[in-house]
Amino acid sequence: MGKIWGKLPRDGCAALAVFAISAGAGIVYMATFDGQAYFAQHMFGPAAMWACGRGFENPMLSRTPALTDFLYSRRDCIDCGEIPADIPLAPWDGESLSVEEWAAYHPHPEYGGWVNCQRFHLYLLGSVAILWRVLGVAWSSLLPLYGLLFGVTGVASYGLFRLMMGRAPAVVFALLFVAAPLHVQQLPDLRDYAKAPFFLTAIFLTGFIAKQRLSGRLFAGVCALCGVVLGIGVGFRQDVLMCIPPFVVVALLLAPGRPLREKGKRLAGVSVFLACFVVVGGPILRVLFVKGNNSSHDTLIGLNKYCSDRLGVGSPVYDFGDPFLDEYTRAVVESYDARMNGGGDRLRHYTAAYDRAGSGYFRELALMFPADLAVRAYASVLRIVDEMRPDPSAPWPRDVENGGARLFYRGYGAVTGVLLTHGRYAMALALLLLGAYDLRLGITALFLLGWFAGYPSLRFSVRHCFHMQIVSYLAAGFLVQRGCDAAGALRERVKTGKPMFGDRILWRRYGFNAGVFALIAVAATSAPLWALRAYQDLRVWELLRTTAAAPVERMEARRETAGDGRVVLKPLGFAEPDPSGASTQTEYLVVELEPGPRNESVALTFAYETEDAQWDFTRSVTAELRQAEQGKPTRVYFPVYFSQKSRFKGVVVAESQAECVTGLYRARDFEGIPVLLTAVLCPGWQDMPLHFRLTR
Repeated sequence: MGKIWGKLPRDGCAALAVFAISAGAGIVYMATFDGQAYFAQHMFGPAAMWACGRGFENPMLSRTPALTDFLYSRRDCIDCGEIPADIPLAPWDGESLSVEEWAAYHPHPEYGGWVNCQRFHLYLLGSVAILWRVLGVAWSSLLPLYGLLFGVTGVASYGLFRLMMGRAPAVVFALLFVAAPLHVQQLPDLRDYAKAPFFLTAIFLTGFIAKQRLSGRLFAGVCALCGVVLGIGVGFRQDVLMCIPPFVVVALLLAPGRPLREKGKRLAGVSVFLACFVVVGGPILRVLFVKGNNSSHDTLIGLNKYCSDRLGVGSPVYDFGDPFLDEYTRAVVESYDARMNGGGDRLRHYTAAYDRAGSGYFRELALMFPADLAVRAYASVLRIVDEMRPDPSAPWPRDVENGGARLFYRGYGAVTGVLLTHGRYAMALALLLLGAYDLRLGITALFLLGWFAGYPSLRFSVRHCFHMQIVSYLAAGFLVQRGCDAAGALRERVKTGKPMFGDRILWRRYGFNAGVFALIAVAATSAPLWALRAYQDLRVWELLRTTAAAPVERMEARRETAGDGRVVLKPLGFAEPDPSGASTQTEYLVVELEPGPRNESVALTFAYETEDAQWDFTRSVTAELRQAEQGKPTRVYFPVYFSQKSRFKGVVVAESQAECVTGLYRARDFEGIPVLLTAVLCPGWQDMPLHFRLTR
């Protein structure tokens, strides 16, 4: 314990230096940033109102064009006098307003639950409101907040590197991570960036209790600190909820010592952690779990083909749908709710009703496709450790024009190009060395890597996982430190004349630990996936068999020219969209295909007509046709979601391949099918793997 306290003053000075450099760099970047930042600025109306002494309220934006222009970043600042004194205020129960009534308060009437989004970002909005009260209501007034968040991220990363290396190299690697282009260029997007300091601080505290043997009081103190950090963090970005399970697992099972002998200390620590989290984050948690949080929507939109392609996973037989649009995902949820629960009302984002329907649909997917969720997590780990490094063709952050900064980043790219090369192999070696040194620490690191680098698979995009690129820097730093340690020990042995490789018994122990760790790692990552795939193949086979066996009726199709050598096959007989636009209507379209005189791939585009890009559900599906299977048609199943705002136009195909389309059908009695997949059922599909695999 004395070692910890003895290091604090010097580590504190190093952390302060990292904070100062990071915060200064963040402020300079934001002060010179000339791009367009988007962090849902239009939800900051209550912050502007509070800063002007008008209460934390949503004003009627249709009555204050100056505030509307400000919230939509058409101007940098606003004078409080430009907001009318008698402006109407929206009720805090947004669900009580109709779509038409809400449209007067907010330009996005479909987001009637937007006030819930504002509520569970309360601490972020509150921080902005305080700055605006002091510095004036202007986006440029947020520079101190950007600097604070960037600086704390630097300190948290220093703490993580310090767990595995000396003070000086920890400072170097922390600054390398902070300066990473993908990290820096995320800073303007305040809402998404704000999770980084809380995430990394929580990961540091988790690693700290995993490495250090702590007394009961200090253990409880660290647990309390982590609970407070996450309680505050959840009010900036709800993603930090993902930090709770691993902290609890490490505190209960993986901290130094024997869990059963120390069960009192561990249970007390976890209880303190949860109590602090609930007390500090209570105002946010009440909204998230009672009013509506949209988390099921965010997860479901991350399962579509667009995100699967980013991850590098997929199946030739089916996918969960596309395109990557909020309104498409809502249409899928509404269709599920209508088919399985008898719902018929339009579901509105950020409402409890939407969450219930979306959570029910996600449970269906999780129970039927668990192997796909697992392989997506594995792919996320590989993408993060392999691909999140500077682009050699443009190694600087976006909108960096300064010649000196670009020269710095060319050198930075050369250094990190060496440090971060062959990421998956570097990570595997780092884990193996750690497991050889201490089996418990190796298992803990493997668990934390799988959790924190795997969870972004729920919605894989840079803005959701940029902070996790630190795992590649941690692996590189660990290997560099171990290499320096080995070189120093070897030099010392040469000087003193000691045996070159030291104690053979120690080396045998390291070798034994490494072998055991390798077996555990392989078993822990492969055995569950095999079991889940065996289970899933049966469930998906039954789902697709039921889908293929559903009765269908042939539809007449009108053939129209689409231009560019393509034709549109417009099915006749679909119901007209509900004129009230109250809910989404669903049809399950079946396109029957047979090959022409040669093997070929047929690209089908399922086209929509709409005036709003958010409602354009157009997507393409490719079917592989094989001559050897002529006479056995391939059928493409496509769920059609349509309404007044998104009208189905028809199936677009190249004119030269139109003869391959031998019929259009509609499925009948599909209301009991819980998941309507986009599926390409070729002859022999039953013998194909019915699960996702890595595609790169």
